[in-house]
Amino acid sequence: MNISLEKLGYKVERPKQIEYPAIYIPLAHGDLEYSTVYYEPQHNEFFENAAGEKNLEKVGRLTPDGIQRSEIDKKTADKYKITNF
Repeated sequence: MNISLEKLGYKVERPKQIEYPAIYIPLAHGDLEYSTVYYEPQHNEFFENAAGEKNLEKVGRLTPDGIQRSEIDKKTADKYKITNF
């Protein structure tokens, strides 16, 4: 995202890392320009708590149909007979 913005002539600051719930309020008030993170339905409440579509706009998808999950390697799973979390 930053590389694309730089190529368009924007001065891009170093990315900030903050927890997901804390992203939406600064976005809604203009303290952050954008976020590339939004998971449905997990982030719906954060979005609505920041006044939802009144102050924020969802624009496109970077990773369609993303799945949030944990993974381990097969060798460890077999060794400890792990079949689910």
